[in-house]
Amino acid sequence: MKNHTPLLLLALAGFAFSNPTVVYAPDVVLRVAQDETPQDPAVKSDVVQGTATGRVVFEGSLPPKKDLTIPEAAAKGCTSDGSKVSAQNMQLMIHEDRGIANVLVTIEVEGQKLRVPKEPVVLDQIQCRFDQHVVVVLAGTTISFRNSDAVPHNVHTFSRKNKPFNRTLPGHSSYEAVMERAESIQISCDFHSWMRSYLCVVDTNFYALTDAHGAFSIPGLPPGEYTAKLWHEKLGRSSVALAVAADGTCKPLEVKLAAKQSRRSK
Repeated sequence: MKNHTPLLLLALAGFAFSNPTVVYAPDVVLRVAQDETPQDPAVKSDVVQGTATGRVVFEGSLPPKKDLTIPEAAAKGCTSDGSKVSAQNMQLMIHEDRGIANVLVTIEVEGQKLRVPKEPVVLDQIQCRFDQHVVVVLAGTTISFRNSDAVPHNVHTFSRKNKPFNRTLPGHSSYEAVMERAESIQISCDFHSWMRSYLCVVDTNFYALTDAHGAFSIPGLPPGEYTAKLWHEKLGRSSVALAVAADGTCKPLEVKLAAKQSRRSK
């Protein structure tokens, strides 16, 4: 990369963007929880850095909201006070402003060194729900799968690149595993059919999950041309090109996504 002068970071101002780049990807949709990425040690401190920002919104007729089906007998003992288990369905979360949450956005930067955390990342099971619906970790990270409930759970991973396992966790226990390869892994509990989470293992320091309004921000990018890759559990993958200019500016993205159409409706 060529060296340039002053540091200029693009800030995400609310959710209104001037002159956005609009990208249509009809086969994908996105999600919540934004993760800010600190400066990568592979990026020299004297190089201008930019921030990729954007928003992912739903296009077309909004799908009806549908709660999870939770059998009363299966949920027995899930809560200490006898209250009902949350039936919120987090598979496709669309805000009233059409922003889509829980979409993973990743950008690969040549020469970067993964900053794998020394401490395990925790994915807990609380009141018969996973405490996070989508968790993003770097390849090589140790995951502490926990059961904070009194009732037993298990952790059943459906992975292809990492070794899958199905581990029973008695009440108030934990199990650790290391995920070495990048992929998005569905995790479920066979004892409670409504419990589902996704562990997204990435091989880049530059990533974010869209927040409740569909917004994301990925700082620390040196000037250059990149591809932002998008993933969502229900609607698959997509990608969009972006560029960080020599002065660190980066045109905000507005990505419009729609649900896949069934063959009958085509």
